[in-house]
Amino acid sequence: IRDWMGRFDGIPNVAKRMARMGQCFSSTEQAVLVRKHEVRMVPDMEGGAHPVSRKPYVFSDGVGMMSVPLAQEVYKVMKLKDQPSAIQIRYAGAKGMLCVNPELPNQKLLYLRPSMQKFPCTSSDYLEVVKVSAPRSVTLNRPLITILEQLGVPADVFIRLQDDMILEFTDALVCERNAVEMLSSWAKLALPFQDLTRAGFQLTLDPFFRSLLLAVYRNAVAGLRYKTRIALPVDRARNMLGVVDTTGVLRYGQVFVQCSEMGARASQQGHPKCRVITGQVLVTKCPCLHPGDVRKFTAIDEPRLHHVVDCIVFPGQGHRPHPDEMAGSDLDGDEYIVIWEPSLLFPGHNKQPMNFSDRNPEPERGEITINDMIQFLCNYIKNDSIGILSNAHLAWADQEEEGIYSRRCLAIAEKISICLDFAKSGRTAYLRREERPMFYPDFMEKGSHKISYRSDRVLGLLYRTCRSLEAAVGSLGHRHVDAGRCLALDVPGWQRYESAALAALADYNTRLRRILNQYGIASEGEAMACMVSTYDTYHNAQSDKLNMEDLVEKMTKFLTETTREVFFSELLTELKEEGLEDDEEERTRRKMQKASAWYMVTYSPDRPNTGLFSFPWCVADVLVEVLRRATPEQKRWCPDVLSKKIDDLIENNAVPVEGGNDAFRMAYAIIERWLRGETLLGQSADGKPGLCKGCLLKVYDDFLSSQKLSWSPSSARGKDMQLHEAEITEVSKVAEGKSEGQGNFTGVLACTKQECLVERQLPETCIPGGGPGDVGAIGGNLDAKCYDGPLAQIGQDGDYKSCPTFPKTQQNPREASPSLNSVISSSMQDPNEKESLDANEDADPIWKPKSSAAPKDGDKNRGVEVAPKLNSPPSKDEPSAGTLVVRFLRWCLEHLELPKELCPHNVCSGGGYEGHRQTHRLPMVALRTYSSLAVSLDPCHLGLPCDPTLHEPHQEVTERDPVRIPIANPAFHRKLKENIDEVRELLKRWTGVQDVHIQWQEDGGSYIVVTSMGRDWQIWYLEELLMQCWLPQAIDKGSLDEFLVVKGACQQ
Repeated sequence: IRDWMGRFDGIPNVAKRMARMGQCFSSTEQAVLVRKHEVRMVPDMEGGAHPVSRKPYVFSDGVGMMSVPLAQEVYKVMKLKDQPSAIQIRYAGAKGMLCVNPELPNQKLLYLRPSMQKFPCTSSDYLEVVKVSAPRSVTLNRPLITILEQLGVPADVFIRLQDDMILEFTDALVCERNAVEMLSSWAKLALPFQDLTRAGFQLTLDPFFRSLLLAVYRNAVAGLRYKTRIALPVDRARNMLGVVDTTGVLRYGQVFVQCSEMGARASQQGHPKCRVITGQVLVTKCPCLHPGDVRKFTAIDEPRLHHVVDCIVFPGQGHRPHPDEMAGSDLDGDEYIVIWEPSLLFPGHNKQPMNFSDRNPEPERGEITINDMIQFLCNYIKNDSIGILSNAHLAWADQEEEGIYSRRCLAIAEKISICLDFAKSGRTAYLRREERPMFYPDFMEKGSHKISYRSDRVLGLLYRTCRSLEAAVGSLGHRHVDAGRCLALDVPGWQRYESAALAALADYNTRLRRILNQYGIASEGEAMACMVSTYDTYHNAQSDKLNMEDLVEKMTKFLTETTREVFFSELLTELKEEGLEDDEEERTRRKMQKASAWYMVTYSPDRPNTGLFSFPWCVADVLVEVLRRATPEQKRWCPDVLSKKIDDLIENNAVPVEGGNDAFRMAYAIIERWLRGETLLGQSADGKPGLCKGCLLKVYDDFLSSQKLSWSPSSARGKDMQLHEAEITEVSKVAEGKSEGQGNFTGVLACTKQECLVERQLPETCIPGGGPGDVGAIGGNLDAKCYDGPLAQIGQDGDYKSCPTFPKTQQNPREASPSLNSVISSSMQDPNEKESLDANEDADPIWKPKSSAAPKDGDKNRGVEVAPKLNSPPSKDEPSAGTLVVRFLRWCLEHLELPKELCPHNVCSGGGYEGHRQTHRLPMVALRTYSSLAVSLDPCHLGLPCDPTLHEPHQEVTERDPVRIPIANPAFHRKLKENIDEVRELLKRWTGVQDVHIQWQEDGGSYIVVTSMGRDWQIWYLEELLMQCWLPQAIDKGSLDEFLVVKGACQQ
C-alpha cells in the first residue's frame, strides 16, 4: 500500500515522512483526469530573506494555476452551481491551491510549482479537490478578541456586536425575513428558502424549518458561551482562501479582496453580484496569538484581478510574504479572516510580526523503519500539548497587566508555533513551572477544579451576558409548533401516490436515522443544517467537530440527492409507460401530485411522531410550484406570532386588567407583571436588585417616545379618557388638583414607596386648561412653550427645554417620575407631526398606520382628537398590547445607553442600570425573556397563562459543579469561621438560589469550596458575586446596594 501511495524514501526525517503519507488520506472528491502532458511546472516567486537562515522567502508557497477549460471541466464534474475562482487540490504527490488564470492558453492545463510538490507519485493522474472558494461567514474567537482589545479596539464594540448577533439570531425564530436570511447564510442546506417564503409558506411555524432555525440558534449561543464566537455581518467580514498575485500589480501592504453576495439575496439570483472592497482591511489567520498576527492592509481595486472572487490576493513582492507574517502561514489552503468593519480596525500601525523558524528538520540516523513510524505516532499522541499551551496563553493574556505583550505570553506564543509544526518537524515544547497559571478567568469555566476570578476584560463581560441566555433557552424545544398540514400543499389527487410515498418515506427515515445514530446527533435539524451542538462523545471522543460536520454534510447531501433522483426517475418511468412523457400539462400535474403526497404522508397526524420532517423537502422546488398555484385562503400566515399569542390571551380575557382593554395600559400591566415575577420590580428583600414603579414608568415613557408611534387621530386616546380610581391608586397615584382659586396642581409621583414620594408644584401658567377637571385627564393640555416633558410631542429631538416658571432645581421634568396618564398621553399626536414607519414590502412591520379623515373642528388638542372612552375597543390602526410588549422587550435590548441611575432618590436597589449587566438587570432579563419566547413561543415566560397541554416547564433547579474561592481577607476569614450560616443566608437572599453549601479546605492557603442549587442564572449570579473583591465588605454590612451602585467598587 505504501508503495502505491508514492515514493517517500527521499524524505530523511520520520516526522516529515509521516506527514507526507498522511497527505494521501485527505478527505477529497475525485474530479478530473489530468494527463502528464497537461501539466506544466513553473518557478516559484521568491524575494526578501529570512533574518536567521538568509534563505529567500517563497511568496507563491503552495499556490499554482489552472486554465479556464480545466476549471470548467472541474465545475461540470463536481456539479458546482457557482464557479469558484480557486480550489484546494491533491495531485500525484502535490498539494496546495490552484487559482484560475484567464491569461493562460485556452486549453486544459495545470500549472504546478516546486513548493507544491511534496513527493513523487505515478499511481494516480486524477485531480482531487479538497475544498473550493466560496462565500464564507466569519466569527470572532477568544484569541482574536483578546488581541484586538489589547491593540486598542474598545470593549463596547464587541459587546455591541454580540448583542446584535443575539438579536439577529433570535429574531430569525419569529420573523420570516430574518429566518430566510439566517438559513441562507448559516445552514449548509441548499433549499429555496426565499422562494418558499415568497410563495406564502411560513418557515417559522413549520416543524422542519423551525428545527433548522433552532439548530443554527443553539449552535450560535453555545459558540458564544464556550468559544465567544461572535458572528460578524456578512457584508463586513468574510473567511477567504489566500492566493498570490501573478500580475505583479500589488505592492507590499496591498491586497485585492472581492466578495460575492451571500444569504437570501444570493440564493434568488442566478449569479450573485460581486463587490470589490477598497480601503483598510483587517486580516489574520487562526490561530492568532502574537500581537503581530493581526495586520492591517490596504485593499485596492485592480481590474486585472476581477476574475478572482471570494479569495484574498496577496502581493508577490516585498521584503516578506504577508501570509508568513501572520502565524507563519502559507498559501497551500489556509483560510484568512478578512474584516472591513470600521469599528474593528485597531488604531496605530501594525505590530512587529514574529519570526518563525524555516530550518529543515534534521535527518534520521540510518534508514527509517516501521518501528520508527510507530514510535513517532506514539510520541505525537503523548506530546499533543497545544490545548494546554493555548489555555495558559489565554489565562495569562487576561490577568497579566501587559497582556499579550507580557514576557510569558510572547514565550508561550512561540512555543505554540513550535508545537503546531510537530507533525512535520518532530519538535515540541512544554510549559515551565512559572508559565503554569494558578488562577483562571471565569469565562474559561475551570472553577470546579481551579481557582477562578472574575475577568474584567471584554471576554468576561461577553461571557457573563451569553451564559444566562443559554441557561434560559437550553432546555426549551419547539413543542408549540403546529405540525399540521399546510392546506396550500394539498393537491387534489395526491392519494394515487400515497402508498409509494409511504414506502419512500420509510426508506428515507431509516437512512437518516442511521446517520443520526452513527454520530449520536440529537435532532434532524442539527444534521440537516450541519450545525451539530449535541453529539455522542462515546462515538466521537477523538473526532474533530468540524470534520464530523463536514462528513455529516456530505452524507445528508448524498441522501437528499439520491432521494430526489428516485422521485424524478419514478415519475419519468410512469409517464413513459403510459405514453405521456411529452404531455407537459400532465407531467406537471402528476409531479405536483407526487410532491404533495410526499408532504401529506410526512405531516399526517395519523403517522407516529418520529420528529423527522425533512423527507418532502428533497423536492422543495416542486413544492414551491404547488404553493404558487394555491389560493391565498389556503395559506397560513402570521406576521407576528408572538404578538398574536399575547393578543389572543387578552381577547379571551386571560389577562384581566382593571380599567378596560386599552392597549397601552394592557401592555404596561403585562410588563409590570413580568418584572414582578422576575423579582425586578420592587424589593421583596433588602438588597435584592429592583426598580420602583416610578422608574419603570420612566422606562415605559422612553420606550413609547422612541417608537415614533403614528396612527389615525380618531383612534387616539383623548382628554376624555379618565383613569379608573383603582388604577390611579395602584399605578400612578395622580393627586387631585387644588381649588380654582389657588390655581396650582400638586402631582404625587408614581413610586409607591414612601421614601420615593415627592411632590412637585406645577404653576397654573403651565396648565392652560386650569381646572380640576383637566388634571386627572389623559392628554390634559400643557403649554408647549412652558413644558416639554413627558406630555410633549415625541417626534422631536427628545431634548427637554427649560421652563422659565420652574425653579432652577426643577428645570428637567425627568427628575420626577411621570404618571401612567402622561406616559400614554405623550405617545398620542397627529401622524403629520411624526415620522412614518418604513413601508418597505420586504419588512415585517409590527403594524402600519392607515389614512383617515381629518379631525373635526373643535376636537383638536395639540393634534390629538377626542377619542372613545377607555372601555371602547381599540382601533385597528393602533398597535396592539402584544405588539407593544414584544417591542418593549426588543427596545430594552437595543437601547443600550440606558440611564445609569434611574431613580433620583436612590430607592431602586443597585441604582437602576448601573453595575455589571447582571442577570437581574432589565436588559439581561429582557434578553432572556425575549429569547425564551422566541424559542418556545410560550407566553408563560411573560407570566401569562398557557395551555397546560402545551406548557413547557421553566428550567429545573439543578446543582452545579463547586467553585473554589480563595480567602485573603482576615476579617472575612473570621466571619466565615464564626458565622458561616449567616453568610449562607445572605448569599441565598441576594441571588435567589435555593441552597448554598460552603466547605473549608486548606491547600497551601485558605480557600472555600461553594456548591449551590438553583436555576442556572441564579447560580451564575452567585458565582460572579463570590468573585467580587468587595464581597467581604458587603457581607459585613449585610447589603449590596452601595457596592452595586459604584461600578467596580473595590475597597481594600
